[in-house]
Amino acid sequence: DKCPEEGFNILSGILGSLAGVIGLIVYVRITLSDAGSQDTADGARSIGLSYVQVLALLATFPIAWPAIFVALFQVGGAVTVMGTHLVNQKCLSPELSEAAVFYRTRLMWAALPPVLSLACAASWCALQKVSPKTWKPKMRASVVALLYLVWPGMCSEVFALFACREVCGEMRLRADLNEVCFEGRHAAFAFGLGVPMLLLYILGLPAAALFMVFRQHRRAVERGKTMHELKGHLTFGLFYSAFRPEAWWWEATVAVRKISIAAIGVFGGAMQTMQVHLTMLMVGINIVLTASARPYGDHQGLQRLEQGLLGCTCLTLWAGSVFNTHP
Repeated sequence: DKCPEEGFNILSGILGSLAGVIGLIVYVRITLSDAGSQDTADGARSIGLSYVQVLALLATFPIAWPAIFVALFQVGGAVTVMGTHLVNQKCLSPELSEAAVFYRTRLMWAALPPVLSLACAASWCALQKVSPKTWKPKMRASVVALLYLVWPGMCSEVFALFACREVCGEMRLRADLNEVCFEGRHAAFAFGLGVPMLLLYILGLPAAALFMVFRQHRRAVERGKTMHELKGHLTFGLFYSAFRPEAWWWEATVAVRKISIAAIGVFGGAMQTMQVHLTMLMVGINIVLTASARPYGDHQGLQRLEQGLLGCTCLTLWAGSVFNTHP
């Protein structure tokens, strides 16, 4: 692709980042607006956000998407990873190789969770006079919500460190075929950065969230209360508020779905057309499981919304198979 004008590229990155920061502030305000109370609208927002995150992951599939699909995916990506979808980093540093830009981007992703968390904590410390009694719970809830927002995009970015393909008998990095996999610089980044990110972020964050929700559930059972009445609900309620009490663990299946789509999007390139069909099968299984388990209980609207958006994901993938056949 032809690089845009240098000034326009930088301006797009700055404006995109500013819009992303404003979007994050609005997102946090919406998350905290109900003060931890149970609200059907929260479930609808959570389902809608998960759908947008999955759409952004579908952009990693090697499909000849029409321009309108690409625009939708970029909107979804801009929501979850701020300005990085609006600026071409290779064009900012044309003297660097594709691999060098690729590794620099992974370093940025590695720093994102702690930097985002510290920035959020610092903002709440500065604003503690506004709500002196509740700023600490709100700070914790804000950090959890922001990490939940960026985590799906992080999955595909981390997996990309291990995405290699065979070229003339050698395994080479998909992002730059001049880079030999698991040797020299790539080995240092894959094992020194990729493996810790995989353990700490991709697996560690959802495992920690599930453990905290389990502890919340156990405390509720011991005290004879609902999970929504306990102190930690404001922080971790977004993981279970929409589900019936017996299905408090359902968000773990949503996390597995996002990890699977990200992994198939990154590693499934060698499957060619089977990549899309495998993902369609996985989404179809999710539709059946959601219909059978009915995790939303009496909230029929949320149940229909979740199944409907899963159906939309399946139809998007079906469209992708058509575009592969007729580019």
